Amino acid sequence: MEPPAPAVPEDSAKKSRVTILWASQTGNAEGAANECAKQLQAAGHEIRLISMDAYSMTDLPSERNMLLVASTFGAGDPPDNGETFWQSLQAESVPRLSELRYAVLAFGDTNYDLFCGFGRNLDTRLEQLGAQRLMNRVDCDTDFQEQVDAWMPAVQKALNEEKPNQTGK
Repeated sequence: MEPPAPAVPEDSAKKSRVTILWASQTGNAEGAANECAKQLQAAGHEIRLISMDAYSMTDLPSERNMLLVASTFGAGDPPDNGETFWQSLQAESVPRLSELRYAVLAFGDTNYDLFCGFGRNLDTRLEQLGAQRLMNRVDCDTDFQEQVDAWMPAVQKALNEEKPNQTGK
């Protein structure tokens, strides 16, 4: 007879699986996504970090927690490595995502008319598909570090809550 397995303290158990998708033209969004992945992993979450252009849309219906970290390029467009994901997300065949909780960290430049346009579009489309926000979208200008530093612990807190935050946009 084998001895019982030692009890695993609740704090050391994996908290949840989180997929972090990023799209970046200059590297700012990619860097923020990498830092977020490190912090969430250190907090006990199982992390999948992937660029949007490498993400398989067949995985989308099974996702439960997703963070999208994306910059905007040109006139509110996705960066090159976000274009395919965006086109796929707009397809009529995309299933309802009522089980998905998500948060968007959008990067942009207020000197452009469609500031954080791609991040705003992602947020709107996921909401249209029935996904629930973990927290409100955060729009970052070119001086973004303070906002990124505040976003990460807020995401951790939201991920640890039982129910998604239902308080509007």
